[in-house]
Amino acid sequence: MKNAAGLDVPLYVLFNSTGQGYGVWPIDKNMVNHVYDMELPLNRASAYISLYENMLNGRSISPKELLEVFREGLTREKEELNLRLISNYLNVIYWEFITAEDRRSLSLSVEKSLWSALEQQSLTNNKRLLFKTYQDVFLSKNAKDELYAIWNQQKPAPGVLKLNEDDYTSLAFNLALREDQNSEILKKQLSRITNADRIKRFEFIIPAVSSNPADRDRFFKGLELKSNREKESNVGTALFYLHHPLRQATSEKYLKKSLEMLQEIQTTGDIFFPQNWLQSIFSYYQSPFAGKVVRDFLQQNPQYNPKLKAKILQAVDNLFRAESLLKK
Repeated sequence: MKNAAGLDVPLYVLFNSTGQGYGVWPIDKNMVNHVYDMELPLNRASAYISLYENMLNGRSISPKELLEVFREGLTREKEELNLRLISNYLNVIYWEFITAEDRRSLSLSVEKSLWSALEQQSLTNNKRLLFKTYQDVFLSKNAKDELYAIWNQQKPAPGVLKLNEDDYTSLAFNLALREDQNSEILKKQLSRITNADRIKRFEFIIPAVSSNPADRDRFFKGLELKSNREKESNVGTALFYLHHPLRQATSEKYLKKSLEMLQEIQTTGDIFFPQNWLQSIFSYYQSPFAGKVVRDFLQQNPQYNPKLKAKILQAVDNLFRAESLLKK
């Protein structure tokens, strides 16, 4: 443009800086190095979203590169909504868009950054969401030992973050996922719960989290009965744990039947239950096997309910993207 002639070259260009545009905007690679120098939280949020969407489309930045960008931001971003955004993105990239080998090699640095950010943050809400992300992604023995001590002794988390009953329940489930024999953790947490409805919820979820594969098989078989699906929010949470990335090697066998049950789920449940059912099951899959199950199901059912088909495709969008990105 003529109006720009003679002006200094900018450090970078941030497309869609106000976030009001619609679409996948291009990324100026120089912007990545300055994203945390942006003064306005709105500008940073727009940058985070553009970076993530470009990553999803296999453009400009790889999942591992973006994971490192967001890891750095854990200690630098102070705006709660933005911190929530990058914490969620980091979690999704960590479990869905990098290989298990890369996850193991990066886990210590991710854990360290989250722990450091948790200690440095001054706002309680920021501490809480960082602690949740930490317990969602930890893999190392040191992290497990530290979290077990917090849960077992019911002591505050780093930065003197006081935890409530729901926090300790979530922590118990995350610890149980990482234990070969987890019955004692689950029994102890159950004994601590005082609210009757929460006790029923915990008891319902226990077999889905159990370290015993037979318990998990019985739980999934039980979902064929409508009476076992009445508390749909409990079903969604249990399915999330049943299909957690740390359990997918033994849970892939449930995928085909889960798709076959979808029409019944629609006719017997709440209007939003089919989407909840699918998201809880497929959210963190990245394997070619899971992708094949979905493609085979749709191919074998060419006249399938269009609305349900759309919900399936929506739920597995990240799965299909991960297949493509992990091939590169």
